[in-house]
Amino acid sequence: MPRGDRKAISNFPIPLPPLPLQQLFAHRIEQIEHQKAEVQKAITDLKTLLASRMQYWVE
Repeated sequence: MPRGDRKAISNFPIPLPPLPLQQLFAHRIEQIEHQKAEVQKAITDLKTLLASRMQYWVE
């Protein structure tokens, strides 16, 4: 497999979004992760409740 010239690759410019935009992305991702954790907790709580009700109905 052909390989590129290491020096040429290291000098290749990599554009980055402005810092405020990066911070906005990071903030939104944190919000999404927080919401995902809340939803996962709700799912776990509902599964526990369902198991409890199933146990109640079977007995």
